[in-house]
Amino acid sequence: AGAVLRIQPLRTPRDENVYECVAQNSVGEITVHAKLTVLREDQLPPGFPNIDMGPQLKVVERTRTATMLCAASGNPDPEITWFKDFLPVDPSASSGRIKQLR
Repeated sequence: AGAVLRIQPLRTPRDENVYECVAQNSVGEITVHAKLTVLREDQLPPGFPNIDMGPQLKVVERTRTATMLCAASGNPDPEITWFKDFLPVDPSASSGRIKQLR
């Protein structure tokens, strides 16, 4: 089971807070906390990741190949992770249909 909390667009200081995730079932309950800090662009530390080229809206004919590009810079170089429906895309679970090229 999983859930995603999405806050868009972020507002300072209203959204800056401690959020908690509670998981419970008939056996028990557990809670974890996460502190969200919202920074203005001019407050970002040197080397903070930046999306240089994001994926574009695509319409592709069925049975054709779709290619989407995401390019980022930062120091150190950022790792890029693709998500679908708020979950990380796992190329190994796609029987070879989905590949992430670096």
